[in-house]
Amino acid sequence: MFHLPQFDIDRLSADFTGQHCCVEYDGKPYTGVILDIDDADIQVQCMHAVGENRFFWQLKKSDVCWYSSDRLLALIPKPQNVTNCHKEANRAIRSAEA
Repeated sequence: MFHLPQFDIDRLSADFTGQHCCVEYDGKPYTGVILDIDDADIQVQCMHAVGENRFFWQLKKSDVCWYSSDRLLALIPKPQNVTNCHKEANRAIRSAEA
């Protein structure tokens, strides 16, 4: 489970384009990159999860969606390579398993 600091939505600006982030979708956190920002929404290309704290970029079809800005949980450091295709979020933003 992610342990993320509260993000101040009022700080949201075009300067965050290209930043790695965590968004909430269907009650679950997803890591991704902010592609675009408009008045109250952000466009994020999300990674796919493949186990506990393992993610990958889907090559054939990108997972790009618009999210309301209140779904932005946090800006995060760039996920680190674990294998040639799998990445891992910084362990400092992960909490211990329940």
